Amino acid sequence: MVAVGLDGPKSSNDVLKVDSSGAGTFDRIVATIRLLVQNNIRTFASVSITPFNIDQIAEYSEFFSKLGVEKFGFNFLKGRLLLELVGHSGLDSYYKRASWGVIENARRQSNPGFEYQMEKKQTAFDSKDFFPVDCTCYGNQLVIQPDGQISNCPFSKTWLGHVKVVGKDFRIWNQPVVKEWRKRLPLYHSGEAKAVCGGGCAWGSNELKGNPLAVDDSSRIFSEEVLNELIWSKYDKLQSKKS
Repeated sequence: MVAVGLDGPKSSNDVLKVDSSGAGTFDRIVATIRLLVQNNIRTFASVSITPFNIDQIAEYSEFFSKLGVEKFGFNFLKGRLLLELVGHSGLDSYYKRASWGVIENARRQSNPGFEYQMEKKQTAFDSKDFFPVDCTCYGNQLVIQPDGQISNCPFSKTWLGHVKVVGKDFRIWNQPVVKEWRKRLPLYHSGEAKAVCGGGCAWGSNELKGNPLAVDDSSRIFSEEVLNELIWSKYDKLQSKKS
């Protein structure tokens, strides 16, 4: 199984995804994907939603399906890069437009569950189960930095010890930072969509608001928009059956 990062068609991907010489990477990424698929290697794609592709993301299921990837997932931009691209005044607009694009893509795709962000919310809604956390940094992953330092998040440099120093009893879920971050889980927050909200990104909240426990507005807005879509979609299906 291989995951690759591709932000959609050439014009949008090559604005931000460039190599060390500044050249776009689209053609090489697509060639790699096709080679993987041709050799029967399970291939997944990760897509960052940027101001340069936000108006096209509703078409991405079709785009990735034609490339032969097994599944893909959208990612909202986080932290200071997002501020550099849209500014504080543009955050809510970005979150809403991105949410609507992800939802519209799900409406259009012929293969249910092809896009991961909508699939996991749809699954939780249909099964009437609690939604899983958005981030594995709440104790479900162990990050080893290049210098051997351990952290719970690849972006937040919280040094928890060196791999050569920590003992065999070290457990990531018992670390103070993990226990603190778990306070941001949905059940601790108000909001109409907590049932399908996974808590968002602590690192992103800290970058944007200076507090890792602050509400992640991208997760909140996306969850609210998706919950509305899921409720009305189910209602429409029930009505169509009656008629």
